[in-house]
Amino acid sequence: MKLDLDNVNDGLYGRWWIYIDSENFIFQKNVPENEVKDDDILIHKEIKEGEMFPTLRYHTILDDEILEIDGKIAREMLSSKLKEFILKHKKIPYSVDFNKIQKNGLVIFKYSPTKFDNFQLKISVTDFDFQQDEAEEFFINIENMEGIPVDGELKINIMKENPIIENVASESGANRVYIFDAEVKEMEKRSSEYMGHVSEFFILDLQKGKVAPDNKKDTMRRDFNRVIVKISEKTLTTAGIKVGDSVSLSGKTKMNYEFKFIIQNVRKITKKE
Repeated sequence: MKLDLDNVNDGLYGRWWIYIDSENFIFQKNVPENEVKDDDILIHKEIKEGEMFPTLRYHTILDDEILEIDGKIAREMLSSKLKEFILKHKKIPYSVDFNKIQKNGLVIFKYSPTKFDNFQLKISVTDFDFQQDEAEEFFINIENMEGIPVDGELKINIMKENPIIENVASESGANRVYIFDAEVKEMEKRSSEYMGHVSEFFILDLQKGKVAPDNKKDTMRRDFNRVIVKISEKTLTTAGIKVGDSVSLSGKTKMNYEFKFIIQNVRKITKKE
């Protein structure tokens, strides 16, 4: 159906909308009109006079009608759609990050369609054919869907292999490595497209650091010369990283079809002051 936002009566009057395609978690900002389908989510925002933060109204589509819902229902709907996505693709969408598995068996994800919109999504381990230990291994190692590159050739020299980093990753048992005190020699902003949505991230060239399979103080840390890291724009800019900084981070190793051997799934990066 075609959206007719002028006829939405939710007490807000601006044209500030966020649209979330519930099937693939792609989002669009400030949507005046769009083809939508059942279970898609719309967020209407307005900063009212005298207030600092926007008032939010949540909506969904049901039988070609726009239906107002509360935030809890929106999160439950997105959680259900995320479960379907994972069962189908064995991966998680863009802008979705695995957080943790709680003792009560709930798998917690963070979905951030924009810098200011965050949803905590919950799925029960019992929705999957896993034992508890199998679930932990699956979700800790789960990857995001890859997009199609939209940039030209990468200027940073890629690495087809990295024996030191690979050996340490195999010791961790989950392809995870911890990088300490490495210099950011170069950084390059890149883009990829997934189902019409362009995602931006950075490729970092890190040099002369140390690597370990965990961050325990008594674990041996080995010297390495160089490694390539893929990191989200939000994670990088939040930390204020620039060329020349000495940084530490953790992530998972992967052989990427575009960038070859890299570290990705970096949730946090810190710099030495």
